[in-house]
Amino acid sequence: MYYDAVALGSCVLKINQDTLSVIFLRQSGAIDDEFTLIKDLDCVPGNTCNDNDACTINDVFDNNCYCRGIPDFRFVSTTNDAGNGTLRDAITTACEGDTILFLASVNDTIELNTQIVIDKNVVITADPSDEIIISGQQITRIFKILPGVELTLSGLILHGGNNPVEGGAILNDGLLILDNTEFINNTQGVAPRAWTNNNEIRLRQGSSYIRLN
Repeated sequence: MYYDAVALGSCVLKINQDTLSVIFLRQSGAIDDEFTLIKDLDCVPGNTCNDNDACTINDVFDNNCYCRGIPDFRFVSTTNDAGNGTLRDAITTACEGDTILFLASVNDTIELNTQIVIDKNVVITADPSDEIIISGQQITRIFKILPGVELTLSGLILHGGNNPVEGGAILNDGLLILDNTEFINNTQGVAPRAWTNNNEIRLRQGSSYIRLN
Protein backbone atom coordinates (compact mmCIF):
# COMPACT_ATOMS: atom_id res chain seq x y z
CA MET A 1 0.00 0.00 0.00
CA TYR A 2 1.17 3.55 -0.74
CA TYR A 3 -0.48 6.84 0.24
CA ASP A 4 0.87 10.40 -0.08
CA ALA A 5 -1.24 13.45 0.82
CA VAL A 6 0.52 16.79 0.50
CA ALA A 7 -1.06 20.13 1.37
CA LEU A 8 0.70 23.29 2.47
CA GLY A 9 0.09 24.34 6.07
CA SER A 10 -0.80 20.87 7.12
CA CYS A 11 0.49 17.63 8.55
CA VAL A 12 1.72 15.48 5.69
CA LEU A 13 1.46 11.70 6.07
CA LYS A 14 3.36 9.37 3.81
CA ILE A 15 2.67 5.66 4.24
CA ASN A 16 4.72 3.12 2.34
CA GLN A 17 4.28 -0.50 3.45
CA ASP A 18 5.67 -0.62 7.01
CA THR A 19 6.98 2.99 7.10
CA LEU A 20 5.03 6.08 8.21
CA SER A 21 6.57 9.52 7.59
CA VAL A 22 5.05 12.62 9.16
CA ILE A 23 6.03 16.14 7.99
CA PHE A 24 4.72 19.42 9.39
CA LEU A 25 4.62 22.12 6.67
CA ARG A 26 4.20 25.89 6.95
CA GLN A 27 2.10 27.82 4.40
CA SER A 28 5.38 28.81 2.79
CA GLY A 29 6.26 25.18 2.26
CA ALA A 30 9.03 25.21 4.85
CA ILE A 31 9.28 22.10 7.01
CA ASP A 32 8.78 22.75 10.74
CA ASP A 33 9.37 19.21 11.93
CA GLU A 34 9.28 15.63 10.74
CA PHE A 35 9.63 12.10 11.99
CA THR A 36 9.42 8.56 10.70
CA LEU A 37 7.89 5.46 12.29
CA ILE A 38 8.92 2.02 11.11
CA LYS A 39 6.78 -0.92 12.15
CA ASP A 40 8.65 -3.52 14.20
CA LEU A 41 9.50 -6.30 11.79
CA ASP A 42 8.91 -8.76 14.65
CA CYS A 43 5.34 -7.55 15.06
CA VAL A 44 3.05 -10.05 13.39
CA PRO A 45 -0.41 -10.13 14.96
CA GLY A 46 -0.87 -13.43 16.74
CA ASN A 47 2.86 -14.06 17.18
CA THR A 48 4.14 -14.68 20.71
CA CYS A 49 5.81 -11.91 22.66
CA ASN A 50 6.57 -10.94 26.25
CA ASP A 51 4.53 -8.20 27.94
CA ASN A 52 6.83 -8.37 31.02
CA ASP A 53 3.83 -8.93 33.26
CA ALA A 54 4.25 -11.91 35.57
CA CYS A 55 0.48 -12.02 36.06
CA THR A 56 -0.34 -12.90 32.44
CA ILE A 57 0.32 -15.84 30.12
CA ASN A 58 0.01 -16.58 26.38
CA ASP A 59 1.27 -13.12 25.41
CA VAL A 60 0.73 -12.29 21.73
CA PHE A 61 0.78 -9.23 19.49
CA ASP A 62 -2.67 -7.80 18.81
CA ASN A 63 -3.70 -6.08 15.57
CA ASN A 64 -2.17 -2.81 16.80
CA CYS A 65 1.17 -4.44 17.61
CA TYR A 66 0.64 -4.25 21.36
CA CYS A 67 1.92 -7.24 23.29
CA ARG A 68 -0.93 -8.48 25.48
CA GLY A 69 -1.46 -11.53 27.65
CA ILE A 70 -4.41 -13.08 29.42
CA PRO A 71 -4.72 -13.36 33.21
CA ASP A 72 -2.94 -16.41 34.58
CA PHE A 73 -4.72 -19.22 36.42
CA ARG A 74 -3.08 -20.82 39.42
CA PHE A 75 -3.44 -24.58 39.80
CA VAL A 76 -3.37 -26.71 42.93
CA SER A 77 -1.84 -30.11 42.15
CA THR A 78 -1.19 -31.65 45.57
CA THR A 79 -2.92 -32.07 48.94
CA ASN A 80 0.23 -31.13 50.86
CA ASP A 81 0.04 -28.25 53.31
CA ALA A 82 3.02 -26.32 51.93
CA GLY A 83 5.39 -26.32 48.98
CA ASN A 84 5.08 -26.22 45.22
CA GLY A 85 1.65 -27.05 43.86
CA THR A 86 -0.16 -26.57 47.16
CA LEU A 87 -3.15 -24.37 47.85
CA ARG A 88 -1.00 -22.26 50.16
CA ASP A 89 1.60 -21.74 47.43
CA ALA A 90 -1.04 -20.92 44.81
CA ILE A 91 -2.49 -18.21 47.04
CA THR A 92 0.94 -16.83 47.96
CA THR A 93 2.09 -16.56 44.33
CA ALA A 94 -1.27 -15.43 42.93
CA CYS A 95 -1.62 -11.98 41.41
CA GLU A 96 -4.42 -9.60 42.28
CA GLY A 97 -7.72 -11.04 41.06
CA ASP A 98 -6.34 -14.44 40.05
CA THR A 99 -8.48 -17.58 39.94
CA ILE A 100 -7.19 -20.73 41.65
CA LEU A 101 -8.29 -24.12 40.29
CA PHE A 102 -7.70 -27.74 41.31
CA LEU A 103 -6.18 -30.44 39.13
CA ALA A 104 -7.38 -34.05 39.12
CA SER A 105 -4.35 -35.03 41.21
CA VAL A 106 -6.02 -33.38 44.22
CA ASN A 107 -7.97 -36.49 45.19
CA ASP A 108 -7.83 -36.34 48.98
CA THR A 109 -8.35 -33.83 51.80
CA ILE A 110 -6.06 -30.82 51.94
CA GLU A 111 -4.99 -30.74 55.60
CA LEU A 112 -3.65 -27.44 56.89
CA ASN A 113 -1.35 -27.08 59.88
CA THR A 114 -1.74 -23.28 60.05
CA GLN A 115 -4.26 -20.81 58.65
CA ILE A 116 -3.84 -19.26 55.20
CA VAL A 117 -3.90 -15.45 55.20
CA ILE A 118 -5.71 -13.86 52.24
CA ASP A 119 -3.98 -10.54 51.49
CA LYS A 120 -5.16 -9.98 47.90
CA ASN A 121 -8.35 -10.46 45.90
CA VAL A 122 -8.55 -14.09 44.76
CA VAL A 123 -11.13 -16.60 43.60
CA ILE A 124 -10.82 -20.24 44.69
CA THR A 125 -13.13 -22.49 42.74
CA ALA A 126 -13.74 -26.20 42.27
CA ASP A 127 -16.26 -28.45 40.60
CA PRO A 128 -18.59 -29.59 43.41
CA SER A 129 -18.52 -33.12 42.01
CA ASP A 130 -14.78 -33.27 42.78
CA GLU A 131 -15.53 -32.85 46.52
CA ILE A 132 -12.49 -30.71 47.26
CA ILE A 133 -12.15 -30.66 51.06
CA ILE A 134 -9.93 -28.20 52.93
CA SER A 135 -9.46 -29.12 56.58
CA GLY A 136 -8.08 -27.31 59.59
CA GLN A 137 -7.85 -30.68 61.36
CA GLN A 138 -9.48 -29.04 64.42
CA ILE A 139 -6.13 -27.39 65.15
CA THR A 140 -6.28 -24.23 63.04
CA ARG A 141 -8.57 -21.76 61.35
CA ILE A 142 -8.57 -22.26 57.56
CA PHE A 143 -8.68 -18.71 56.12
CA LYS A 144 -8.08 -15.24 57.52
CA ILE A 145 -9.23 -12.46 55.18
CA LEU A 146 -7.52 -9.12 55.72
CA PRO A 147 -9.35 -5.75 55.57
CA GLY A 148 -9.98 -4.43 52.06
CA VAL A 149 -9.52 -7.88 50.52
CA GLU A 150 -12.07 -10.01 48.66
CA LEU A 151 -12.12 -13.82 48.75
CA THR A 152 -14.55 -15.81 46.62
CA LEU A 153 -15.05 -19.51 47.41
CA SER A 154 -16.99 -21.77 45.06
CA GLY A 155 -17.65 -25.50 45.09
CA LEU A 156 -15.57 -26.23 48.20
CA ILE A 157 -16.00 -28.04 51.51
CA LEU A 158 -14.40 -26.40 54.55
CA HIS A 159 -13.98 -28.92 57.34
CA GLY A 160 -12.52 -28.97 60.84
CA GLY A 161 -11.56 -25.32 61.15
CA ASN A 162 -10.97 -24.25 64.73
CA ASN A 163 -9.91 -21.18 66.65
CA PRO A 164 -10.38 -20.60 70.39
CA VAL A 165 -11.54 -16.98 69.99
CA GLU A 166 -12.47 -16.17 66.39
CA GLY A 167 -13.54 -19.20 64.46
CA GLY A 168 -14.08 -21.54 63.12
CA ALA A 169 -13.18 -21.97 59.42
CA ILE A 170 -12.87 -18.28 58.49
CA LEU A 171 -12.08 -14.96 60.13
CA ASN A 172 -13.40 -12.32 57.75
CA ASP A 173 -12.25 -8.70 57.99
CA GLY A 174 -12.82 -8.05 54.27
CA LEU A 175 -15.39 -9.31 51.80
CA LEU A 176 -16.21 -13.03 51.65
CA ILE A 177 -18.31 -14.32 48.74
CA LEU A 178 -19.67 -17.86 49.08
CA ASP A 179 -21.05 -19.89 46.21
CA ASN A 180 -22.01 -23.53 46.77
CA THR A 181 -19.59 -23.80 49.70
CA GLU A 182 -20.23 -26.27 52.51
CA PHE A 183 -19.06 -25.94 56.13
CA ILE A 184 -18.69 -29.11 58.22
CA ASN A 185 -17.57 -29.52 61.86
CA ASN A 186 -15.99 -26.08 62.26
CA THR A 187 -15.74 -24.73 65.80
CA GLN A 188 -14.83 -21.75 67.93
CA GLY A 189 -13.35 -23.42 70.96
CA VAL A 190 -15.85 -26.25 71.51
CA ALA A 191 -18.87 -24.38 70.11
CA PRO A 192 -19.99 -25.01 66.52
CA ARG A 193 -19.21 -21.98 64.39
CA ALA A 194 -18.47 -21.65 60.67
CA TRP A 195 -16.95 -18.16 60.75
CA THR A 196 -16.40 -14.89 62.55
CA ASN A 197 -17.47 -11.98 60.38
CA ASN A 198 -16.24 -8.45 61.06
CA ASN A 199 -17.27 -6.93 57.75
CA GLU A 200 -19.36 -8.41 54.92
CA ILE A 201 -20.32 -11.84 53.63
CA ARG A 202 -22.38 -12.48 50.50
CA LEU A 203 -24.12 -15.82 49.97
CA ARG A 204 -25.13 -16.73 46.46
CA GLN A 205 -28.70 -17.89 46.08
CA GLY A 206 -29.67 -18.60 42.49
CA SER A 207 -28.56 -15.63 40.41
CA SER A 208 -28.46 -13.18 43.32
CA TYR A 209 -26.57 -12.76 46.59
CA ILE A 210 -27.73 -12.43 50.17
CA ARG A 211 -25.67 -9.90 52.08
CA LEU A 212 -24.63 -10.58 55.67
CA ASN A 213 -23.05 -7.88 57.83
